[in-house]
Amino acid sequence: MGQATTHARAYSGTAPYIFVSYAHRDSDTVIPILEYLICHGYNVWYDEGITPGADWDEFLNQKILGCSCFLCFLSEHSVASPECLKEMRRAEQAPCEVLSVFLEPVEPPADLKSSFMSRQVIEHWRMADQTEFYIKLLSHSLFDPCQETEEFLINDGALLRYNGSAKDIIVPDAVTQIGYDAFEGDQNAVSVRIPAAVDRIGKFAFNNMPALQIIDVDEGNGFFASVGGVLYNKALNYLLRYPSARCENEYEVKEGVKNVAIVAFAGAASLRTVTVPESVTMIGDRAFESCRNLVSVDLTAAIDRLHPYTFSRCANLVSIELPSRLRSIGDGAFSGCSSLPSIDIPDTVESVGEMAFAYCESITSLTLPPHVREAAEYCFHECKDLRTVGLGQAVRVRQYAFKNCESLESVSFSPALESIDRAAFSGCQSLRSVILPDSVAVLGEYSFDRCTSLEEVTCGAGLKRIESGAFVGDDGLRVVRVPASIEHIAPDAFDKDVTIERY
Repeated sequence: MGQATTHARAYSGTAPYIFVSYAHRDSDTVIPILEYLICHGYNVWYDEGITPGADWDEFLNQKILGCSCFLCFLSEHSVASPECLKEMRRAEQAPCEVLSVFLEPVEPPADLKSSFMSRQVIEHWRMADQTEFYIKLLSHSLFDPCQETEEFLINDGALLRYNGSAKDIIVPDAVTQIGYDAFEGDQNAVSVRIPAAVDRIGKFAFNNMPALQIIDVDEGNGFFASVGGVLYNKALNYLLRYPSARCENEYEVKEGVKNVAIVAFAGAASLRTVTVPESVTMIGDRAFESCRNLVSVDLTAAIDRLHPYTFSRCANLVSIELPSRLRSIGDGAFSGCSSLPSIDIPDTVESVGEMAFAYCESITSLTLPPHVREAAEYCFHECKDLRTVGLGQAVRVRQYAFKNCESLESVSFSPALESIDRAAFSGCQSLRSVILPDSVAVLGEYSFDRCTSLEEVTCGAGLKRIESGAFVGDDGLRVVRVPASIEHIAPDAFDKDVTIERY
């Protein structure tokens, strides 16, 4: 059993298609993009690494003349390739739309600039991540004629995409794989039946299906099973998907289950309590994300890591006891759990990820365990009711870690703390005084800006630098005590007259 894969085979039918021009040396970047397009139902033709020859040259010319859209990936390799340049010049003469994707900041030859730099262009190399690129890529309507609209889009036994609107979906018997996101976002399906031949199901195949109540599996299937409408593997030690619209308020993961898959319970609207047995050793990313009515979790699982966004946006979660052997809490694990009043982080925890508790608006106090070395970026961002914080043995408070914690009154700094980064305590409007240990060497830009109630700050003997904007907008600030050995106070560290006392 595993994730379904797509073989990026060139389209061979008579419907409108996208012709792809690229340098083979860019295959590691380009082929995943083609697979993505194919998975989303687009007819894509490309050369699949065939060596050019005389007959091939004419065949290629006909393919360019017949395409609806010419998709060109530009890079240092492609603009130096005679074959790629030949394809581009043919496309200029063809009655097709052109979309240029720049993998690098390069320029095509002068005679091609007007066609491939001034028309529709995407600068892939500027994109922050691949998701941003895909959104931009599919926003171009010139691809629309090349997308298949048949109900079941199947390629070589793999169900790539379901385009229908049925409430009860019966996957055809010929299907052997269900693609990465084959049903994702379907708003109508109440049930899906999986045939006997399926041996692979994609990670997000049943994600974001708000009406789905039942996933049924043919009893003859040797890889998967349905237990009360919930999808497991055949050995019943891997829970793959809990349908989002099941009506029950409570659910117990079966004893003996070892893994709970990525997004396994994501969006389950009715669930209020979940019990995860000790047999579970891994819970995947976003496993309980957006379970908006989830109130409590009995997490006796033998896990040592909470993966990213495990309980993100569980807005009504009020009770969870973390496993005693837990070693790390991933990025965003509890972000948006706005009703969670408290959290006891076990002393075994060594790392707490970025945004781990961001927007947990009801937490009033917390203490970092002794082995956690830093408060990560945005870790407790906008925890609006947070009043007291203990930083344990943390040596660094990363940027925005406690930004806009507007009720924060008291911070117990680690005696080993070395730096407070950009805007780490920005907008902490209830802080009245700050006493920093001798170990702190740097107060970063805007580290305590907009702390409107802050009256006095005492810096430790090791402080070397106060950076720009560190105390801007601190309307009540009267005095800042710094060591005589301080090396730099930025001219714009303050925006009002403040007494600087050197000792």
